[in-house]
Amino acid sequence: MKRVLPEDPQELAARLKEAGESRWRVCIEGGGTKAAWLGGAGEADLLIGAARMDKVLQYDPKDLTISVQAGMRFAELARLVAAEKQMLPLDPPFFERATVGGVVG
Repeated sequence: MKRVLPEDPQELAARLKEAGESRWRVCIEGGGTKAAWLGGAGEADLLIGAARMDKVLQYDPKDLTISVQAGMRFAELARLVAAEKQMLPLDPPFFERATVGGVVG
């Protein structure tokens, strides 16, 4: 199985295009906290990790809005908003390791 860690949406799109053209089975991985629930990557030909897609895209504390990439750790997001005396109204399992994409998914 090939494993890639794209750093931006363009690289992710290129890897997905390559997988589609090659008819590969793809598994997307965030923090890996729920991998056992579904049997992990199983028979995937390509594992795409979201670990490097962990950036804040936009944050306006006064407007209470934030946009982050799916690979950001939920705990890091919580710390970021806590610095502005804000909080996230969620308490997901595997708080320190879970990614935003995994929590939302």
